[in-house]
Amino acid sequence: MDFLHDWVIGGQGFLENLAQWRTPLLNYYFLAIAFLGQEEFFLIAPPAIYWLYNKQIGRRLAYLLMLGTWTNEALKNIFRVPRPPLEIALVEEVGYGLPSGHAQLSVMLWGYAGWSLRRAIRWLPALALWLIASISFSRLYLAVHYPADVLAGLLIGLIFLWASLWVEPRLAGWYSRLSSRQVTALAVILSVLALVVMPSGGRAWPVENASTEAGLILGALIGFDREKRQVGFAVAGSPAQKIGRYLIGLFLLVLVWAGLRALFGAIDGGHLIESSLRVVRYALIGLTISWWLPALFVRLGLASTE
Repeated sequence: MDFLHDWVIGGQGFLENLAQWRTPLLNYYFLAIAFLGQEEFFLIAPPAIYWLYNKQIGRRLAYLLMLGTWTNEALKNIFRVPRPPLEIALVEEVGYGLPSGHAQLSVMLWGYAGWSLRRAIRWLPALALWLIASISFSRLYLAVHYPADVLAGLLIGLIFLWASLWVEPRLAGWYSRLSSRQVTALAVILSVLALVVMPSGGRAWPVENASTEAGLILGALIGFDREKRQVGFAVAGSPAQKIGRYLIGLFLLVLVWAGLRALFGAIDGGHLIESSLRVVRYALIGLTISWWLPALFVRLGLASTE
């Protein structure tokens, strides 16, 4: 794919010219806005929607996040186009560049939120468009992506967003009729596929991000199903209940996320062992967000049942 490589890196001149307009204030803004596409942000924001505002939208955002992250990594490993040179970048990013994950996920997640809540929160679509534009442009300003990377990410994200909105009502009825065992089997199958189908991009198999997504798919699908059948917590509640819910939930979630990373990181068993532990870690994170913490909220009186 030499022609693709040459076409993409042809945008380096644009990045060099853009770098001349950097200021400390703009640096701060675009570094902050880029955080909206990092794993740490996804750890604190989507769970808040699921725990506090709307369970259905929270679940669907989780599905979109998993789909978008997996497909973006797969496409990166297929095209294998490098990022801009570090000499012009404000931050260091690893991995391939085409398409931009920040741009793709911003369209899928903020686009879905803006569309789904356009009647309930009238200003949200405008905010979603602003965030999509800012997050996407931040990749150029920080010089961690070429213009073609960002444009491809926006286009792919738009295609997946449209496809998701079209497919969702057609799959919802079928999925709701599955038994608990069938959901578990589906979660296992999709998790295995996330590992097996992911192109390696010239790296050792399985790819790190594939292990992450496999674990999240396994934990989230099973957890959402168990919560629905066994807990059924309600997002409604007093401001004090919601604040307590979020603070306790976020503290325990970060504890699981960071604690398992430290625990499993201390185990040196080779790539396959590390990948397996990564699947386990993110499966437990998915279960924590979707099932165990909602059950705890009900037990502590921070949420009622539907």
